Amino acid sequence: MISFIFYDGVVKRVESDEYAEIANQGGSSVNLGGWRLNAGAPGQDFVFPGIELQPGQVCRVYTNEGHPESCGLSFGNEQALWNNKGDCGYLYDAGGAEVSRYCY
Repeated sequence: MISFIFYDGVVKRVESDEYAEIANQGGSSVNLGGWRLNAGAPGQDFVFPGIELQPGQVCRVYTNEGHPESCGLSFGNEQALWNNKGDCGYLYDAGGAEVSRYCY
C-alpha cells in the first residue's frame, strides 16, 4: 500500500526529494515487478523492477533522487510531481488493478 507521500520537498523548484512510501503490511513477501505507481496525472508513472518487498518493509520512490537505504527507486523526473495543494497517488499491481490510493 501507499503509506505516505512527502509532497512538499525542500529542494527548491524541482523538489527532487519528494517521495511516495510503499509498505508491505501483509504477512508474506510481494514481488513488485511490473507494479506501477502513478503520481496523479497521465504519464507520471513509475514501473517497479522485480524487487521483493518483505513483510513490514517500506520502500520510497523519489521524484529524482536515489537513496539506497530506502530501496534506491526514483521516477527520474526533473520537475516536481506531487501537487503541494493536494493530489492522489495510485498503486497498481502487475495486472493493472488498483491496490492502493493515498490522497492528501
